Amino acid sequence: MKTITIIKLLMLILMGGVAVVGGSWLLEYRDSVHTENRGVAAYEKGNYREAIEIFENLLTALPEQDADRHQRLRHYLARSYKNIADDPGLPLAESIKLYRKAAEYDESVIDNEQILKLLQPRQESIPAWQ
Repeated sequence: MKTITIIKLLMLILMGGVAVVGGSWLLEYRDSVHTENRGVAAYEKGNYREAIEIFENLLTALPEQDADRHQRLRHYLARSYKNIADDPGLPLAESIKLYRKAAEYDESVIDNEQILKLLQPRQESIPAWQ
């Protein structure tokens, strides 16, 4: 009879530990979704620098297994960088840096062929005699 009681006690302890760990993961996931929603709201309001900060922090904290969210965050980051780079008041060098950062996250957001050409690495021509 004591063996059954000990087994029951061990099962209760184990189940309690699983519930605590599972509950903790669920809270972290809920918080990350809330943070992502804040980033999307900032993006939609045109607060791209705020959105970038939120999305970059979230991206580094997310596990790699969450591929769909990683892709979505990378797309929002690329759009945010591109939208800042599109500002005609920015110096060209600054815009190119921002376009390059956008392309690192998701090149598909850059739809201007001239900008894409600017972002391509330069091929140094080597004289034929070398």
